[in-house]
Amino acid sequence: MKLLPMPYMILCAVGLLFAAAVLPASALTSDTLAVTVVNESGDAEVDFAFTLTWYERVAVWLNLMDPADTMKEALSAYSDKEVDVLSVTDAGTSMRVYGFARVEEQENATLYRTPQMRFADSEAVAAQYWFGPLLDIDTTPARTTVTFPDGYNETFADAQVIPPIEHQVV
Repeated sequence: MKLLPMPYMILCAVGLLFAAAVLPASALTSDTLAVTVVNESGDAEVDFAFTLTWYERVAVWLNLMDPADTMKEALSAYSDKEVDVLSVTDAGTSMRVYGFARVEEQENATLYRTPQMRFADSEAVAAQYWFGPLLDIDTTPARTTVTFPDGYNETFADAQVIPPIEHQVV
């Protein structure tokens, strides 16, 4: 079998990349979201697991997009809270969101109030980035768990909106 001359191979490679770029994208799919309120300041550790398509993995690998910076910028702008990105892989990210829950000291107890989480808002924020129009982003996690310092938790399946949660720790 005879190989094509180099210019034709480059043209074919560019054509394949173009075809891959215009294929409908299933994009980022949210698998799980775990929010753990970790202290009496209302800070939370947030672990978000997701699935990327092969071309999104390539974009991350080539540094065309930086999920850590994108996530931090979006969360900070949307929530008005300080966010530290602790780790990022091609399958998830871990963050600390300062002051995520409102905390009220009561007699013999601490009351925690988490905010409502609307995942459609996340999709609108993601659509504002340069790669947003190329993707069909599903930010509604298959499972969301909110855990409080005493271990109490509430779990939601495929919920587009997580209601505010109040929990009292004695």
